[in-house]
Amino acid sequence: MELGIDPHGAPVGAVAVVAGTRSKLLMDAIRASWGRLGFPVIDDEAFFQLVAARLVEPTSKRDSIRVINQLGMHAFHENTYYATLRSCMAGDYREQIAKACFTHV
Repeated sequence: MELGIDPHGAPVGAVAVVAGTRSKLLMDAIRASWGRLGFPVIDDEAFFQLVAARLVEPTSKRDSIRVINQLGMHAFHENTYYATLRSCMAGDYREQIAKACFTHV
């Protein structure tokens, strides 16, 4: 009986197709750590994406979009990240994160 399998166990004529890639395990670890440290006080997904991208690959704000896409996240428009950084200054994200770190310790 012909099963269409070569002697090494691979289907005959089959071609592997990668439909997409995502660094789910890495992103789950970063997001879990983000949560454990109390950083969800910063309710800004664009900011989280920038932080995650810079943890993975220190790069420019503009090139962070490439890293975000490679990590499998839906990247926002470039202007959203610049607006987020303005919100970061106006919303005193640094102070909020410092308080979360102090509370965590």
